[in-house]
Amino acid sequence: VTMGLYNRTITTFDIDSGGAETFNVASADSKNGVKIERLSLQRDSDKTSLCVNFQHINDVNYSDLLEITQPNHNRTQCPENLKYVQDRYENIDAIKPKQRKIPNVVHMTSKTRCLTANYTENLSRWHFANHSFALHNDEAVARLIGRNFPEFPHLQDASKCITSGAGMADLWRYLVLWTYGGIYTDLDNSPGPLLYNGSAIENEMDAFLEVEVGRFPSQYFIAASPHHPLTFFAVQSAMVRLFEENNIVQQYVPYITGPGALKSAMIQTIGQGKPVSGTHIGMGNRTVTMVGNRESAKKKEFIDRSAVSNHEYPLMDMTHYSIAGRQKDKPRKPCLQVLYEYHLNNL
Repeated sequence: VTMGLYNRTITTFDIDSGGAETFNVASADSKNGVKIERLSLQRDSDKTSLCVNFQHINDVNYSDLLEITQPNHNRTQCPENLKYVQDRYENIDAIKPKQRKIPNVVHMTSKTRCLTANYTENLSRWHFANHSFALHNDEAVARLIGRNFPEFPHLQDASKCITSGAGMADLWRYLVLWTYGGIYTDLDNSPGPLLYNGSAIENEMDAFLEVEVGRFPSQYFIAASPHHPLTFFAVQSAMVRLFEENNIVQQYVPYITGPGALKSAMIQTIGQGKPVSGTHIGMGNRTVTMVGNRESAKKKEFIDRSAVSNHEYPLMDMTHYSIAGRQKDKPRKPCLQVLYEYHLNNL
């Protein structure tokens, strides 16, 4: 008998195979995806499974994307010196031409649709020809993360351990690309000359990222087809790191949900965390195309990460990721304790 949190105890004992213990078993299928099973030692009727098929890249309802990003109100008024940003949709059927893997849609996220003039102008640089543009505010982010994803049954629990907008934006970017595919870019990024207004992303490409200055895959810019294993594992990696966090209000966002989670996902997908320029074949024969190198990233040839000053973030009521998740005035609690208390209070 071991005493633990809140003086609750755990009693352990030996059992034989006739017991009713259950175990979660995950197995990887290099051809199709990941199978997650709950196995019972008692009887076959207790066995359930969920198959994640990485081959289904065309089963996407893009009209649903319009509903996700649609504001709950008709207000377009903004505080002084801020401008209201509208989405820009081409023909909804043109978002995903049959011959193209990565959909023609650019996703960004911001706390609200009210941005400074500099940020509004920067967003217009992402209005590529034949591409739709979707700005997901906090309402839209919450709608997507609040949905039921059978492949991510613990998603809502994991999100309760995120204490910054930057961390939520990390988890959301993986999820929106997993669900709809397309191009994700940070709000303060601008396309570089070698991105060629999006045409550098060719029809046969399955995922497209830049080699960043640290030689890691660019978490600030990700293009992917729907249901790509990279975004699947990025969601899973972020959730695992959140659950293992011992102090949710001082979590180091770049490691927990940011580039660290994406690097882990890249290892799961293609077997390496710092892939060089070229096309890499991974799980399910899905591919990842990396472009550039350390020097091209420094020269901003594909992505300019400093196109707009992040000093304007406070004007838009946002916090830059570099100081996110470090609230020293809140109690230090592990993620699992937070979840235990939440569910205990909501029984």
